Amino acid sequence: ALGDGVLTALDAASPADRATALAGVPAATAQGAAVVSLIAAAEAAAAGTPEAMASARAALDALAADAALDPLWRDLAALRSLALAGDTLAPAVRRSTLEGLAAQGRPYRVLAQEQLAILALEEGRDADAATLYRGLVDDPEAPAGLRQRAAQVMVLLGQADGG
Repeated sequence: ALGDGVLTALDAASPADRATALAGVPAATAQGAAVVSLIAAAEAAAAGTPEAMASARAALDALAADAALDPLWRDLAALRSLALAGDTLAPAVRRSTLEGLAAQGRPYRVLAQEQLAILALEEGRDADAATLYRGLVDDPEAPAGLRQRAAQVMVLLGQADGG
């Protein structure tokens, strides 16, 4: 039922219509509701208006703050909200959120660490970025593509061969 409802909602013509249709999809579990909310937020953001972006971020922030949800969904919502906010958030706020998401044992730890490295580069803290990227290159939990990206940036930063 949930899958059929999501698929039907995604058949709507525009992102705004899809987001509205998704809001009416019933979910029997908190996890199901989280998945629908994540998809609805993506559709709302795709509408591209400031109001839609604000609505998407509010929905994602609500998911991220829901202590009853599994950290997998909370952390995904927090990362998506940060991505939508971009540089409209102060670097200190972005850093604080990312540091929490990059803690050992968090489900998207390596993605958050990569975002911390990017933030360090944006702030001109190349040495800090290189340290974060080195950690990713050496992290067996990081996917191969992420390790490769980190190694490439290290080369650009003049850090030996990046590997």
